[in-house]
Amino acid sequence: MVHITGFDVRHNHSVSKAVYANHVSNRRVKNPSILAFVDELQAARSKPKLFMQYLRKKTGKKVALRDVHNMVARMKEKRRGGATAEERLEMVLRGIFECRGNRATVYVDDDKTAQTITLQTRQMRRLFKAFAEVLLVDATYNTNDSRYKLFSFMVNDVYEHGQYVQHSLMENESAECLSDAISSFKFNNPSWDQVKVIVFDKGMGKMALLESKFPGVKVSLSPEEVHSNRDGRER
Repeated sequence: MVHITGFDVRHNHSVSKAVYANHVSNRRVKNPSILAFVDELQAARSKPKLFMQYLRKKTGKKVALRDVHNMVARMKEKRRGGATAEERLEMVLRGIFECRGNRATVYVDDDKTAQTITLQTRQMRRLFKAFAEVLLVDATYNTNDSRYKLFSFMVNDVYEHGQYVQHSLMENESAECLSDAISSFKFNNPSWDQVKVIVFDKGMGKMALLESKFPGVKVSLSPEEVHSNRDGRER
């Protein structure tokens, strides 16, 4: 048996309207219509800060940026419906093939395991044709359960905004996988010979391969990498 000999009802932390308003339970948004609109904004790739401003205005709550990120993550998970990475990729491929003008290529190894998968929409091809002079190379690692690498080509549009023009999921960073991605890109984009400069991230490597696949094109590190290397030498 427990005997209570005394108690203290005073708060052991500061108490104010600001503290109450910023408590996580009071920042939470539950209104279905508001959440549905935020989901539409997320699907349109609007900026998280725009979500935050909208939510604060509509609800009067002190919604924080981290609340927005958590909200978007839950919406994405719900949209995926708990499907595996392989199932989601299959759905993406089926969607790509259903639209005229889209391109998708699957390269397999001797064991019939997908080695490189390239994806390009008709709009991506149009963007590349319009802004082919400078090609940007972006690489992302281990962002899915299967540990495939995402290797993407980008261009800058008339507003200097980066636009993806091909995505490639690769089993590894071997020269063979990279060659598959580049070969698919060149096959689907006859205007590849208009490329004058290729800018890539040092982490990707394979500079010699890019130079051999794009003869006569200047291949260089991104400005951020150049500054980073310079700062490292100065230290």
